Amino acid sequence: MIESEVKVLLGGEDSLEDARRRVSRLCRYVERVRQVDVYYNHPCRDFAETDEALRVRKVNDGERCVLTYKGPRSVEEGVKSRLELKSRVEPGDCGVLEKMLESLGFREVARVVKEREKYQCPGGFKVVLDRVEGLGVFVEVEKSGGEEAAGEVRRFLEGLGIGGRLVEETYLEMIMRRSGAGEPPIS
Repeated sequence: MIESEVKVLLGGEDSLEDARRRVSRLCRYVERVRQVDVYYNHPCRDFAETDEALRVRKVNDGERCVLTYKGPRSVEEGVKSRLELKSRVEPGDCGVLEKMLESLGFREVARVVKEREKYQCPGGFKVVLDRVEGLGVFVEVEKSGGEEAAGEVRRFLEGLGIGGRLVEETYLEMIMRRSGAGEPPIS
C-alpha cells in the first residue's frame, strides 16, 4: 500500500494542546500509545543507500508488535510517499521476531521512542500527535492511496490550521543525525 504523509514540528506543549483542540473538532480520537520503533539494516545491502527501512514496532511494551517494510520514498512539497507493508506479530512474539532478524544477520541501528495520540478523520485521513524522545512534538497527517493522496494530505493539514515547521526528515534520520551516527536507513 502506498502511504502519503506530511509532518510538522510544533513549538512545544502549548502548540500540542492547540493542535489537539483543532484535530478533535474534526477527527475521532482512537487511542494513546507508547511506541518503541527498532530499526534494522540488511546484512547484504545498506538501507541508507537503497532508501528502504525495516522496523519492528512495539506498542505498549509489546502488547502489540508490527513488522514494517518501507520502500524508497518520493518527496514532493514536503509530502513523503512510499510503499509500506505491515504484518502484525502475535502478542508476546516480538522478542522472537527480533531474535530471528538478528539470527539472519540484520542488525539494529536505532530506536525511536514516542508517545502517540491517534485520530481517525473523515476521508480516510489519519492524524497522529507525537512526543518523540529527544526530538520534540510533531503532528503527522497520513493517507493511504495513489498519487492523488500526496496533495490531499497537505491540503488536509492546511485545513486544520495547525502551525509549525514542515519536516521532510524521518524521526529515524533526525535521531541518527543528532547522535552523529551517520546515514541511517530511512523511516
